[in-house]
Amino acid sequence: RYFNPLVNDLALLSATPVEVRRRHKRWPEKFPNATCTLRSLVKHWGVFAPPPPNPYLSALEIDPQ
Repeated sequence: RYFNPLVNDLALLSATPVEVRRRHKRWPEKFPNATCTLRSLVKHWGVFAPPPPNPYLSALEIDPQ
């Protein structure tokens, strides 16, 4: 019962399991003294959004392989 609204919120955010794990791993960077719960992760979801791509970088600079 507790998780249903949170799972619905994650679905509205188009969150994938991989993205949930990625943001969970980054939690201590932003909130070192706070426990990461599903509710807190949903509440602060936008804090962990990846930065937008820089249109001024060439493809070579982004992925130099």
